[in-house]
Amino acid sequence: MSFVQVKDIKIHYQIYKSQYAMDTLVLIHGVGLSMELWEPILPYFLHNYHVVIFDLRGHGETERGMSDFSWELFVDDINKLMEFLHLEFFHLIGHGFGATLTMKYSQKYKEKVKSIILLAVPAFFPRKSIDALIESRKVLSCSGSMLPLAQNMAKGITMEPSDSSIFQKIVNAYSMVTPETYFQIFDLYLDTPPNGDFECITHPTLSLVGVHDPIYLTSYTLSSKLLIQTRLLVVPHSSNAVFIDQPKLTAEWIHDFIQKPILVRSNYGSFESNGAVSVMDYFHEVYEIGINKLGKQTIIQVDFLTAFRVSINNEYIWDGWNQRYAKSLLLFLTFNQTTTREQICDSLFPEVPLKQALNNLKVYLNYLRKLIEIDESNNSILMTDKEHVAIRGSLRSDVLKLISDLQKAQIEKSNDFKLNLCKEIFNSLPETLLPGLYDDWINLYRDKLENQIVDLAKEVAEIERDRGNLQSSIYFYNVALRYHPEDEWLYDETILLYEQLKNGVERQKGNRIRKEKMGGS
Repeated sequence: MSFVQVKDIKIHYQIYKSQYAMDTLVLIHGVGLSMELWEPILPYFLHNYHVVIFDLRGHGETERGMSDFSWELFVDDINKLMEFLHLEFFHLIGHGFGATLTMKYSQKYKEKVKSIILLAVPAFFPRKSIDALIESRKVLSCSGSMLPLAQNMAKGITMEPSDSSIFQKIVNAYSMVTPETYFQIFDLYLDTPPNGDFECITHPTLSLVGVHDPIYLTSYTLSSKLLIQTRLLVVPHSSNAVFIDQPKLTAEWIHDFIQKPILVRSNYGSFESNGAVSVMDYFHEVYEIGINKLGKQTIIQVDFLTAFRVSINNEYIWDGWNQRYAKSLLLFLTFNQTTTREQICDSLFPEVPLKQALNNLKVYLNYLRKLIEIDESNNSILMTDKEHVAIRGSLRSDVLKLISDLQKAQIEKSNDFKLNLCKEIFNSLPETLLPGLYDDWINLYRDKLENQIVDLAKEVAEIERDRGNLQSSIYFYNVALRYHPEDEWLYDETILLYEQLKNGVERQKGNRIRKEKMGGS
């Protein structure tokens, strides 16, 4: 355990040296977290890089100090640590609040930073929304303990189950931060929103966001104009902390980016590409056509919760899906609206040599393009370059809606609202999720969905049992059993509830008979 004195505090840090490395990565964690949360991704960095991790002021093992919080204070803390470690040049990787600090540090100390990588960077802050968000989180921490807030936040940070070790580490990290420290950091965003920082980006910049990140469709979509000067990629099978949910893939994308940095802002306000064409090269066009001209936006509906159906602007496409992996490709792009060719090959054709799979993919993509672009007057729906594949338009799906509904129910604080949401969700669920789809990658999604449903069903079943609503509790346990039929614990709990319900009915019947006899006498 290493510490360095910086002004009024001792900063807790760790540096990993590699005999093969030429470059150094400096990792900055998010608000409420700690350097310990980088553990899943570290093994994938250590062969190619020296790595520095540390606890921010007021987090983990680093002291809070007496100084008033400011952006400058945090940036200065980081720089003092870099000076102590004699680091002159490095790549900065920041998550959440750490991503904001990454941008601010790169502006003040441009000569030291080689590139910046932003993970789930907060970008858009409507005042009304963030006020409501802060107020809801203050309610969770009103007892003076961060534990209720920690447990709530962990569910939105990672897709890992609540009984996993990394989930518990997130909860522990939040619990070590005082409510005062946590909300003072939010005040920084309110007092000086970081929106303008995006206009000042001059370093090669990679921005990664998880496809299931709660801010994916809010901050990222609304801030697309701000993020246009970065290479923006969406990480599949991940939530807010992509380095936890997808550590290997996140590390690979970061390594590829560092080896071939692109999208450096020129002196003329345009963007220069030093290598392969990026998905962001056509992002501006997507924004203008897809958002500013919403009336002309292509609507792609892909349903497969109960049966596979596809429509483009309300015109159904019935035939051709069982040829050349068209169905698998479209489903993968439904979950990962922006992805790489290699990621598609790794997920859909893992047993095929990569070179051969990439060549085959060209044929499959051409076939898919012809299949879904039924209106020749439309701009292209399927967008491709040498590395990336993306679906352009408003992509909708009953499965994506279910995922969103489950996330809403998971983070809902009111038990009454949570129960109503769950009843609405569970009443519409089919007996079998994603029927007729058996690829390994989609089985993983099905397992994740089933686990989310079961965890939520167990949670609300407990709420109803505590309230004495045994019949309702049994209903929720039966929902869980539908998707985890071999779970003996669920069977035992359900049988116990049936016995309690039966005993209660018999007692009521006995009481009624006694009253009738007493009345007759």
